Amino acid sequence: MLLKKVTLEDIRSYRKATISFPEGSVLLSGDIGSGKSSILLAIEFALFGSTAGSRTGQTLLRNGAKRGSVELTFSIGKKDYTIRRTLRRGRERIGQEPGHLVEDGVLHELTPQELRSRVLGLLNYPQELLKKKSLLFRYTVYTPQEEMRAIIRESPEERLDILRKVFGIDRYKRIVENCAAVKEEQRGSQRQYEGESAGLEERERSRKETAATRARKEALHAEVRHRHDILARTLAERRQAVLERERAVEEYRSWENEAKVLAIRLADRQDQLEEKGRQSTELRAALARDEKELSLLETGGMALEAIEDLIEALAGRIHSHEAARRAAAEKVMFLEAQVGEAPALAAAREELTERMAAKEKELRRAEEGIAAADKEATGLEAAREELARSERKMVQYQATVERAQEVVADFSSLELCPRCRQPVDDTHKGHILAEEERLIRENKGRLEEERVRAAGIKARLDDAQGARDRAQVMRTQASVLQAELDGLARRKGDLAAQAEKVERYVNDLEAAKREQQQLAAVDLGALRKERTDLDLRRQELLRSRELRRSIDERKSALATFIAEQERLAAESEGIARQAQAIRERLAREGSRSAAHTTAKAAYERALAEEKACAIQNAEAGKEVEAICERLRELDAEIATLREAREKAAKAAGIAHWIDAFFVPFVQSVERQILYSVHREFNELFSQWFSMLIEDDALQVRLDDTFTPTVEQDGYETDSENLSGGERTALALAYRLALNRVINDLTDIRTKDLLILDEPTDGFSSAQLDRMRDVLDELRTRQVLIVSHETKIESFVERIIRVTKDGHESSAAAG
Repeated sequence: MLLKKVTLEDIRSYRKATISFPEGSVLLSGDIGSGKSSILLAIEFALFGSTAGSRTGQTLLRNGAKRGSVELTFSIGKKDYTIRRTLRRGRERIGQEPGHLVEDGVLHELTPQELRSRVLGLLNYPQELLKKKSLLFRYTVYTPQEEMRAIIRESPEERLDILRKVFGIDRYKRIVENCAAVKEEQRGSQRQYEGESAGLEERERSRKETAATRARKEALHAEVRHRHDILARTLAERRQAVLERERAVEEYRSWENEAKVLAIRLADRQDQLEEKGRQSTELRAALARDEKELSLLETGGMALEAIEDLIEALAGRIHSHEAARRAAAEKVMFLEAQVGEAPALAAAREELTERMAAKEKELRRAEEGIAAADKEATGLEAAREELARSERKMVQYQATVERAQEVVADFSSLELCPRCRQPVDDTHKGHILAEEERLIRENKGRLEEERVRAAGIKARLDDAQGARDRAQVMRTQASVLQAELDGLARRKGDLAAQAEKVERYVNDLEAAKREQQQLAAVDLGALRKERTDLDLRRQELLRSRELRRSIDERKSALATFIAEQERLAAESEGIARQAQAIRERLAREGSRSAAHTTAKAAYERALAEEKACAIQNAEAGKEVEAICERLRELDAEIATLREAREKAAKAAGIAHWIDAFFVPFVQSVERQILYSVHREFNELFSQWFSMLIEDDALQVRLDDTFTPTVEQDGYETDSENLSGGERTALALAYRLALNRVINDLTDIRTKDLLILDEPTDGFSSAQLDRMRDVLDELRTRQVLIVSHETKIESFVERIIRVTKDGHESSAAAG
């Protein structure tokens, strides 16, 4: 991850500021309390927001402001991302509002928790940090100054817990703790299941006794069921006999009913014959009337198809003349309106010519102004480069003065040489002091001269920039004028084309009026009367066609009625013969009810015996079913008790496996990982410390709990006995080693970024010089250093100066 820029609005001492971050080593320089660390806290807030219970909002939102925001742009690989978070002051607390993340040009509106989750995913941080303080960021990228020495001062147990979380191996400790809980849970489950399976043997004895009882009851039930089957067969035979007698009686009755139905059908056919005769008479009368009317209509003349063709031709001629008249009238009206616009078009063309002349004058004046402004802005880039060179010289002169002043301060009170422990000669001391005073005077004079020169360059730069801005404004005005002039030219061309059309419309108008007069001379009234006469004759021919079709239909219907009369007469004769045959059969058969009564009495006696046996059979079946139900209940209880006993054995096995195999394996894995981390961590820690403290008698290492151990002349000593600069070097070396180990052993995507907050607190001048070697050794693509030490300016690539005026901070590239 690389930082691009951050924008602060009402964040701590910043009202509104945008800070851009280049690659390489960058120094946030400024006095103590100017607002340098506020920028780093805002960056951390933009990425991770504030966690539950923290006071991030109270510490970040500017006093008196109702709302504040941080917008951070950063890159991962070749992709840029922009994240924005907002703070709002409520009645009782300061809370976060929904923010957004811009990815691939797409804006995603997200809640604070969703933003944190997306950032953790982008940085490849564990999602388990979603509701926790981001330890990985604090120990790999940015550690606030007040927390630099915190991990060293922690107890060994707390330090190990922190490192477990940072390296992601605290899960092994949680696994062991969870295993203890799972083992105890399995022991409890074992005791519970053993208690639940206590009555298994008793249930098995009860089932054996119940099964014997079921065998006896099933034998008795089989005997009763056999007797019931015999009675059921007898009952079925007698029911069959009754049914046969009933069918004979029913057949006799059906013959009687059939005789009645045939009599009704015969009377119906007679009625239908009379109706058909009446309808035939009416149809013959209507047929005679239609034939008479048809003979009157068919008196000769043209055929229907020829008349319809004439009507269609007349209608076409009438419609064509009417359409031509309307078209001619509309064309005359249109041409008269177009010809009437000629004066207005001439006036518009004259007005456009005048406006185009005025615009061309304005455009020439704008082009002359652009040329003058461009000439004035010449040399802008050269002035900027000259100013940058001047500022670099001033930094070099200032650093030389400060180094010489430090030498003067050191030598003024120096009595013994720090190396050979011999007294320092006054002549030698005076020679060195005089040389350093000369360097101070010369560089201060050069510094002042360079400041005056830089002020002049800035004045020229401001004038050139103003000229360039004016030229840009005038270019914009010229573009607008050219666009307006082009539009006027197009409008003038349109008006000329319209004028040419009007001249053509004058000739077209005369021709249209002559055509309108010719069309008005045609007599449409005669054509319409001729069409009306043809319509009347067409109606007469259509009526004769309908009469002819009606005559044909009535002749067909009359033939149908005659055929129906003949069919009805034949059916009447057949029905009369069937009725006579049925009356003769009824006379022969006589009564069949006596045999039916005897068979029914025998059936009812068999039915009573079968019902009594069925009741006895049902009772025996219910007893057997009750015993079977009890057996099913016992089987279910026995299965449950056996399952509980199996679960008890399984729980005991799981508890033994956790205690004897799994926990020792997890602890072994954790020890192996911690050993690997400790080895690399210890080497890097010793290396960084030796770079910052060039004292062979002072060595550091890590013990098994990752606690820094200090040895001086081969003897252990407490870190509190070290000087302030040595303690800072100890904490910084620990921090840099921790950063390198985490980056080497994890896949997080913040390896290209390192932020150091006042890393040289208490450093001597010599230690500050060694800090240059440390920065070169880091080989990190982007390093942000917050410091008020001016000496660091000489060995970083970029400087961002932070100043504070009253209660408001600002930042600008130095």
